Amino acid sequence: MGISKQEFANEIKLSRPTLDAYIAAYENGETIPRERYQIIFDDLFGEELELEAFQETLKRLKNLLDRDERLGTDKLDARAADMVSRLKERMLQDMAKGDWNQSVYAFIDMLIASYRQNVIFEKLAEYFTYLNRSELDDIASDDQIPYFAQFYRVFDTLLKNPSSYEKTDYETFMRRRKQLIEGRKKEQEQKEEKIKKLIFDTAKELEETGLVATDAEILKAVLEKLQK
Repeated sequence: MGISKQEFANEIKLSRPTLDAYIAAYENGETIPRERYQIIFDDLFGEELELEAFQETLKRLKNLLDRDERLGTDKLDARAADMVSRLKERMLQDMAKGDWNQSVYAFIDMLIASYRQNVIFEKLAEYFTYLNRSELDDIASDDQIPYFAQFYRVFDTLLKNPSSYEKTDYETFMRRRKQLIEGRKKEQEQKEEKIKKLIFDTAKELEETGLVATDAEILKAVLEKLQK
């Protein structure tokens, strides 16, 4: 294909010894340790390519590797890296219009931050994904079904009659919102008190050693404790 192994290693951002190890694994029918390079080898060597097709494929793969390096996604698996890139492009396109909805992005941020701890967030995302999925033969899991059924009832009611609601439901909603705000405020206060105590205790420990510690030294010691 008119390219040396060293040039090929440079193109796909590998050291020469690593490339040799991946070649050996691939030729022996073994799985390459890093998923993205398994994909690269399959695309380039899974079937025999003509010179032009090989060069075009290599160029496309190099562009993807360059993209991942720019975005800082080169340590992620290929699917995750593609998702980050796609979301970035969608956000840039939307924000370029000038009238983007900040609450939508705040919700996305909240969803990512909370879905591992909050099953409602997780199932809500799964509901919209499942509803708009093109496959008809996949079946919702047992733990998804009750959420999907209730979400559908709520959203269907809203679509048919968006102005109808129970006043007591709204009042309950506002009480819950107040509880959450007060809870977050209390949690923040507790964090602040914990940090203050940690700073005080650390300064005292350094003082007991006979050293006159600067603020920077105290903060450095506090950060070391937090990392542990």
